[in-house]
Amino acid sequence: MRLVRRILNQKTYWFAQLVCEGEPYQKPKNIIGDGTVGIDLGVSTVAIVGDTETIWTHAAVELNSKQKEVRKLQRKMDRQRRAGNPGNFNPNGTVKKGSKRWKKSNRYKKTAAKKREIERKQAAYRKSLHGKLVNQTLKLGKNIKTEKVSVKAWQKNWGKSIGFKSPSSFQSELKRKAENANGEVLMFSTRYTALSQTCLCGNKQKKSLSQRVHNCSKCGLTMQRDILSAYLSRHVDPKTTCGHSNTWYCDQSVS
Repeated sequence: MRLVRRILNQKTYWFAQLVCEGEPYQKPKNIIGDGTVGIDLGVSTVAIVGDTETIWTHAAVELNSKQKEVRKLQRKMDRQRRAGNPGNFNPNGTVKKGSKRWKKSNRYKKTAAKKREIERKQAAYRKSLHGKLVNQTLKLGKNIKTEKVSVKAWQKNWGKSIGFKSPSSFQSELKRKAENANGEVLMFSTRYTALSQTCLCGNKQKKSLSQRVHNCSKCGLTMQRDILSAYLSRHVDPKTTCGHSNTWYCDQSVS
């Protein structure tokens, strides 16, 4: 047993957490399957392809963004901080160099607490939505195959969207639950597979990020780009190389 302190609506609560032996209760609708699932994870969307079902959805689509309200509170906090610490700023509004002492007024603390509460509710709801999507994925199969994407690299171009959608937390939760069910999550490099540029016939053609539909000039296949990448992920063979040692490649015999 352990005690956990949480701040909810600017009030402090203490919770007692008990750890019990055995396996937790599993809802009948969340029974884990034995199939293979391919996933294509994007900045704001995710495509999931199993043996019997395909899921394509926007990540955390039900989560309403409160960024405008948060930004409004941030500006208010900045004005309150400037009013309470006029000696820490230059005439042009920039912060003076060197060590400084910052005074936080009661109104500033109240505004900061309101901002933290909004962010806490967002994070809790996002975690719930990720858990729901993870359960839907594991229902199709506990053997997951997906490209190894760098979320940190995405943050350079889509920092706000990544912070709001948090695809890395979805990856972590999926890996944890899959391994707990005696499954596995296989991640392969995109360097040689290039699934978003590959067709079922083996033809490869570069696509811009704005092109969301795959149109093959060789066989004429037309399909949503993310769904096709997720389907190809299911057939990546880790035991076979494509002219490169210790690499993954897409089995082109699937057609």
